[in-house]
Amino acid sequence: GRQTASGEILDTVAATAAHRSLPLASYAKVTNLGNGHSVVVKINDRVHTLADASSISRRVLPTRSM
Repeated sequence: GRQTASGEILDTVAATAAHRSLPLASYAKVTNLGNGHSVVVKINDRVHTLADASSISRRVLPTRSM
């Protein structure tokens, strides 16, 4: 896999995220406004496209209740 900006190997199933300005190795709470579910993610990369930023919400914050 490719290396993230923090030097970690990209793990597409881990609760990690990319952000343009938050410091690497910081944590952020991401909330799905549609259902109120939230998850804490580790910032370990930089955003290159809008698709990068939205992919965590599709993987970790499902819109349907289970």
